[in-house]
Amino acid sequence: MRATAILLLLSGCYVPHRYVIDAGDFERVRVTPPEVVNATRVKDGKAVHLRASTLLLDTAEPQATTPATPPRIVIKSRAKSQMLLAGHLLTWIGSAISITGTLLYLIPSTDTLKTTGLILAPSAEPLMITGTVLWVLSLIRHPQEVP
Repeated sequence: MRATAILLLLSGCYVPHRYVIDAGDFERVRVTPPEVVNATRVKDGKAVHLRASTLLLDTAEPQATTPATPPRIVIKSRAKSQMLLAGHLLTWIGSAISITGTLLYLIPSTDTLKTTGLILAPSAEPLMITGTVLWVLSLIRHPQEVP
């Protein structure tokens, strides 16, 4: 049980996104990383400030540029998302409670167990709904960006 909880905590709580940064900024990050780097989000082209510590330097790919534009690098950034972790936990805990309640109701047993299952199964729905909403919202947010 403890191993499962640790595995759940460590898995899937990082959110990756791709960004474009200037080649000069990339070299500065490699030599002496600053706190923040100016970047452009690949997904929507929005200019953002990015935490330099979240850049995965081994994923850097030079971007084709014209002679009039400075050289740029496409790089992946990955940051831990507490919201994604909360979404995971609420969804899985709610699912376990709901399945347990459903099994208690469906398995031939005493009326007390059937009533317990009938109450337990739907009581987990708010947990699962909240977890799913947090899960989706966490994938929209960019935890590696500085506001």
